[in-house]
Amino acid sequence: MGADYILITGALWKDRIDKIDVYVDFPEPAAFLQITAFPLNCYYNGQGIEWHFENIEPDFNLFVGLIDIPAFYGKEDEYFKPRWNDPSDTYRWDDYFYYIDLFYSTDEVGRIPLVHNKDIDYIRKTIDWIRDTNQFIINEIYARHGYDFKTSKWEKIFEEAGWYKCDPEFTPGKFNSMEHAIIAYINHFNKTIITDGSDEDLIDSINRFHEKYNGKDILRDGMIYPYYNYTYTLVSYEKERINSINESNRSFIISIYPDRECSQCNS
Repeated sequence: MGADYILITGALWKDRIDKIDVYVDFPEPAAFLQITAFPLNCYYNGQGIEWHFENIEPDFNLFVGLIDIPAFYGKEDEYFKPRWNDPSDTYRWDDYFYYIDLFYSTDEVGRIPLVHNKDIDYIRKTIDWIRDTNQFIINEIYARHGYDFKTSKWEKIFEEAGWYKCDPEFTPGKFNSMEHAIIAYINHFNKTIITDGSDEDLIDSINRFHEKYNGKDILRDGMIYPYYNYTYTLVSYEKERINSINESNRSFIISIYPDRECSQCNS
């Protein structure tokens, strides 16, 4: 669900506009991770978003979208913490869950589970790459809270980032629940996946992790989807379908009973 707000016509005014304040509220408070907005430099106030422009001749329009969160995902209080959406800062692991993708893509059949690949060397290299990525995700979480790295490799990587600052009082207690969940999820992966055994051990361990921590796969329209990824699409699709049916019913009932209101269409 999304909507545009036209600003670009303001450029036709005689002079530059001194100030524009735009506030977007929702029927119910929306979590930060539910909202998509353009331009990116907006402020999330704990319920909706705000834009504040000064001395402007707008050459753009505004867009805001709202994404449903499935019930199993849950809404933590910290997801409603006010903050600036800074487009120059790409950190996201305090708001978004890191998903370990155990699929690969082909031109012929699209995305299929990694374990279905016949090339075991490809599977092993992919797992090695995933482990490297996992370690970077964990280290970035630590770095964002000022961890003092003991190895020159990671120290150099993060010291080159403009946002990194060593905190002598660092403690993992500063992580929020999302960051703790991501670290636990990655640790489960590292403990479950067997890379120093046989090929069969590796395949079995990938299947165990994928089913236990990523959810059972869902087959739809000949394609396989991980459960947690698929749920977002499913919820959005079902909501659109129900709204379409309600709108059709409204037109049908009003055409037969012009003076009768369709109660279910107003729900």
